[in-house]
Amino acid sequence: SIGRFVPMKGFQILLSAVAQLNHSLAQPAHLILVGDGPQKEELLRQAEVLGLLDTIETVAPMPQEQLVAYYQQADVFCLPSFSEGLPCVVVEAMACGKPVVATRVGGIPELVDEKTGILVPPGDPKSLCEALVQASRQTWDPQVIRQRIVDDFSFEKWTENVFQVINSVLTSRSVESR
Repeated sequence: SIGRFVPMKGFQILLSAVAQLNHSLAQPAHLILVGDGPQKEELLRQAEVLGLLDTIETVAPMPQEQLVAYYQQADVFCLPSFSEGLPCVVVEAMACGKPVVATRVGGIPELVDEKTGILVPPGDPKSLCEALVQASRQTWDPQVIRQRIVDDFSFEKWTENVFQVINSVLTSRSVESR
């Protein structure tokens, strides 16, 4: 997961979900959190209490181009936020062909469908754990996941959509002024 370590991002929920997950696995999951923020120490204390310190890695924020290596080594990208717009980290993970487990908030449902990931309600570690288990057992097609971004969320597609909106506004104004 990647983001600012603040309560709204839901990392505390992710830690609880991973603790549940690790109780059901023969080999514990390895969690990488890339980011920083005022909640970092609290999250590390929670990880210690949950027995996750050996399976969690925190990585300082880094330039965008360096994040690609973290996306590429992931089996699943997870964003457990309580609130989002259209998060770039989800777009980036999917552009790298990674399935996404995320909360059903903001614009995330516009990005993630049944072919690209799993959505759960915010603040629910049990549902998040179940989705992570399901995602780890499911066979995902990285090309299908990547193509979702290329087809619907690439810069070219966004530019095309903006021009369509501008054109429709200009056309309707032209009709109204007659």
